[in-house]
Amino acid sequence: KKMPPGHRLVVRDSHFSLDSYWSLKEGHNQHEIVNTKEVSQQLYDLLMEAIRIRMVSDVPIGVLLSGGIDSNAIVAMMNSCTRQIKTFTVGFEDELYDERREARFLADRLDTDHHEMVIKPDVLDILPKLACAYDEPFADPSAVPSYYVAQMARQHVTVVLNGDGGDENFAGYGTYIQGIVGSRLESIPSKLGGFLSKILDQKKQGKAKSLAQILALSGKSRARNFGHLRRVATLAVTESLLTNDYKELIHGFDSISHLVECYERLDRGDIVNTMLAVDRETFLPDDLLFKIDIATMSHGLEARSPFLDHHFVEFAAKLPGHLKLNRWRKKYILKKSLKDILPHQVLQRRKRGFDVPVNHWLKGELKDLCRDTISSKNLVTELLQADKLKEMFNDHLTGRQDWGRFLWAVLMLHLWSEAYMKKGVIIGR
Repeated sequence: KKMPPGHRLVVRDSHFSLDSYWSLKEGHNQHEIVNTKEVSQQLYDLLMEAIRIRMVSDVPIGVLLSGGIDSNAIVAMMNSCTRQIKTFTVGFEDELYDERREARFLADRLDTDHHEMVIKPDVLDILPKLACAYDEPFADPSAVPSYYVAQMARQHVTVVLNGDGGDENFAGYGTYIQGIVGSRLESIPSKLGGFLSKILDQKKQGKAKSLAQILALSGKSRARNFGHLRRVATLAVTESLLTNDYKELIHGFDSISHLVECYERLDRGDIVNTMLAVDRETFLPDDLLFKIDIATMSHGLEARSPFLDHHFVEFAAKLPGHLKLNRWRKKYILKKSLKDILPHQVLQRRKRGFDVPVNHWLKGELKDLCRDTISSKNLVTELLQADKLKEMFNDHLTGRQDWGRFLWAVLMLHLWSEAYMKKGVIIGR
């Protein structure tokens, strides 16, 4: 078991117990606030104080700067109260995944001591290292650039600030829009929605792909809808892949049950705030914070997150959802609070996320490793049907279907098992 967030382990007389020292009172004391100017100023003041607190250090400090508004806001606020800031950005040669130009825009404007790096990873070399560093199966491919930016930053500083938490407090992901649209499809028969979803899902990407994901939610509760949005493959695809032995082993197990339970427990009627609350309790600690903690501490670097200051989060949690996602405008009130310190083009920039060219790697230097993994006897092929994995892999190589994220997860599970398991027994590094 893991220690839940906000808990401590208390040991007395050889006995131990879990004790909660802090929890966010989700949905309590929410109020309809019409004075957005007042709210914007409070958010600004709280964020500035959170940044000031995290700037206190007796060692060199910098900022992990992307093209997004969260890290841009941190740099702009720090710039008003300190000397030249050190900023760090990584990118890829493929412009589709490269945010260096966007990050450089603010760095040049504020004259930061800017460092950037083009990631040309030897993926075959770095993946086993990541599998070892994360010490559990971890399938978020942005662990790769996170590892490299931490490695670069550590050559110059010992502490970095980052923008983690902005999206989970102010609805920065497209999944929140999908969740709202999906909630309006509850009355559509699930069979009809599923049929239309399969047709649209043949598209490789774009709006049709997103619509297919939404239509797959037809006829389901809001809680199950949101749980499905966090999957890397549909439930039908996943179940069709399981071997008979594994199906028998996990009979009755529901892979999104913890998300459904969390949603139902935190639901106070405001769908936006409920989705944010679920992500703060699950996605944030289990993915984002876990990822950056391992990436930074692997290089002896400390990461601090001003957007997760508890005073800031407590205030944000009390705001109604329509101030966060307003007429499909993500981070509405946060952008209002930052309009005087960030350029318009930064505030209106489309969110890109920390995307990684996984599809390119799987068709290139990872192709042989992926083929060997799904063709040999190992943990992956004990759990998943090898013939169906081969079919998915071939569809991905030919471009018939995008299985990049799923195949990446398969590879990381295999590499983790190679690093930590021997004859079913977990061993040390």
